[in-house]
Amino acid sequence: MTRIPRRALITACAIAAAAVLTATPALTAPPLFCEAYALKAVQQQKTNLAKGCGFVGQRWMKKFGLHYAWCLGATPGAANGETWARAGLLQQCAGGGGAKKKFVAPMYKGLRLDWCRKWATECGGPAAKAFCVKMGYPLVKGFGMAEDIGTYTDTRLITGPVCSGPQCDGFTYITCSKTP
Repeated sequence: MTRIPRRALITACAIAAAAVLTATPALTAPPLFCEAYALKAVQQQKTNLAKGCGFVGQRWMKKFGLHYAWCLGATPGAANGETWARAGLLQQCAGGGGAKKKFVAPMYKGLRLDWCRKWATECGGPAAKAFCVKMGYPLVKGFGMAEDIGTYTDTRLITGPVCSGPQCDGFTYITCSKTP
């Protein structure tokens, strides 16, 4: 039996692997699939904003074209994985039937939740309570203040108006509960 030198064996394997990789076309997602993917991604981002989940990053872009372009370079499996990941996070945000939920950097209608329920009144607890009720939890278990968060981002009062400027405060977190 002839023994093949190790270096020659490694080189032959590398050449064979390169031939297979260059001969196999990439299985990227087709345009029609990517159109459906991007529409779903944008809808999931709208749900993220509407529920005040606060998810951010590339997974949570609101532009159809960005999701569509990403999908065209991805496999259908990778795109489906992103859709399922967003769905799982949104289900967790909805509480998934749990008795308690902590909202970190809570958002309301696309902006950080303001510290006050009304302009400079009903601040802290009353605003947290109103937020919890909107999220389907009747009780507040705890909350923290993000002082002067308006320096970096606008805030929205739970009653609707937007606060702009460094004087605007928000929440670092709100913990809501369905049970005492």
